[in-house]
Amino acid sequence: AIGIETNVQSITSTAIAILAHKCFEGFALGSSMVGANMPTKLYMALGIIFGFATPGGAIMGMAIDSELDEDSAIVAIVQAMVAGTFLYISIVEIGLKELTLSS
Repeated sequence: AIGIETNVQSITSTAIAILAHKCFEGFALGSSMVGANMPTKLYMALGIIFGFATPGGAIMGMAIDSELDEDSAIVAIVQAMVAGTFLYISIVEIGLKELTLSS
């Protein structure tokens, strides 16, 4: 979303939300990696991938937005993939864990 925003207020609020989310995500990723006793090189590789994922996504969003109009099929496909990812994470990763913990 940050890659296609044009309003400064929208960019700022989205950036703050992403940064706050990345702090907790980074902590969870680091905790999981420590618990898995991974080699140091793998820590570094995953940390670099994690660090560049958001800026890379913003750059891809800007590239897609500058090349295509909003009614393009590719924009609709990307939005559907994002929505599907959110649904998958909320149902499978969070919802099923909550159901198994409560039983």
